[in-house]
Amino acid sequence: MRKIIILTGACIALITGCGVNLQPDDLVFNNSAQAVIDARKMIDEKIRYPEKYNNWIYSHNLPESLRIPNLKYAMVYNDHVSLVISRNPDWNIGARIWSEKANIIHKDKISKYKDIYFYEYTNDSPESPENIK
Repeated sequence: MRKIIILTGACIALITGCGVNLQPDDLVFNNSAQAVIDARKMIDEKIRYPEKYNNWIYSHNLPESLRIPNLKYAMVYNDHVSLVISRNPDWNIGARIWSEKANIIHKDKISKYKDIYFYEYTNDSPESPENIK
């Protein structure tokens, strides 16, 4: 019985500590308007210089406006920036800022900040409007 209690407690700690319960309201930006401007600038740079943002970008290499609490890293794509606040090898959870020119259909969740969305991505499912890298 003691083993079951310990295992149950460990499972609960793992689930609650790894981001499973994160929601759009958990995103915190000190200056969301500047974050959108800075993210879109990085997207434009990625389009002009495709090799510029090829890897994870850690907090110290990001504009201050994008350094949100619990940020693991950011990724810059040709149409969006993903700010990863929780991850494991199979999924990412975080904030996403889309380019004004993005024409992709997405189903990211609306956050309390204009032009900033909450997303969840898993590599266990095919890419779709609900599951964009």
